[in-house]
Amino acid sequence: MTTEKQSDPKRWGRREMAEKMAEYDQEYLQTPSQRQLAEQLDVPRSTLQHWVARKKDIEADPDLVTFFESPVGVAFLHRLVLAAHLVITLVGPGGIRLVCLFLELTGLNHFVAASYRPHWQVAVGLEQAIDEFDQAEKERLGQTMKSKQITVCEDETFHPETCLVAIEPVSNFILLEQYAEDRKADTWTNALTEATRGLPVEVIQSTSDEGRGLLHHVKADLGLHHSPDLFHVQHELVKGTRGALASKVRQATKLVEKAPTPAAQQALETAIQQQQRTQQSIRDISAA
Repeated sequence: MTTEKQSDPKRWGRREMAEKMAEYDQEYLQTPSQRQLAEQLDVPRSTLQHWVARKKDIEADPDLVTFFESPVGVAFLHRLVLAAHLVITLVGPGGIRLVCLFLELTGLNHFVAASYRPHWQVAVGLEQAIDEFDQAEKERLGQTMKSKQITVCEDETFHPETCLVAIEPVSNFILLEQYAEDRKADTWTNALTEATRGLPVEVIQSTSDEGRGLLHHVKADLGLHHSPDLFHVQHELVKGTRGALASKVRQATKLVEKAPTPAAQQALETAIQQQQRTQQSIRDISAA
């Protein structure tokens, strides 16, 4: 005499459940006994009954239900969800809620949870897996990489914690992307040293804004050449001319406001044209 399994402490994976149900559907045609098949599949009958009832209650086209509840359908669904997370939240600028909306609009929410919490867990796991892959590939490829000299472009972002970022501009490879308690020179130096560890590269110069910590990190700690970014080049060029040009524009504007005569209007237009020519010259110098 056999004893029917009533409790089921096991946590069944989605793919394993699909494999058991596929076997059940096939065997049920030959052995229409749920009790016997539960014993044969080594699944508690109550669990098997729950699976059968769940499949019948899915509000979707029967062909879709057959596919997405099959082992190959479950595997495809897992791959699709991961691809949606990768493209929407990591490659693109979207967030987890857009992934949830995508699943709802496609009707896939009948087969996979579309609420925020489970997809937050998926997103965290995906980011951790990508980070582990990055570290492994960096170590593997660094061993075969040819030695080279590089420039680094460094900056800080805040969202809201301070995040130190550095890229190699020729390849656009992100060397450093790390949260830090501050953006002091020694913090930058330690972070960049750790980021380039194991890579046969020699940093010969840095491009960044004019932040004190960054300047000290590059010039004093590393002893390297520092180049300001494009904004600060333009900023320094404009500083010498903007005061005088702005003064002329204000004077001409006042003349037009007081007495809008042709001469005053002409003076204003001349001042504006002069300002525009100067700005264009600065852009040309920066581009060169």
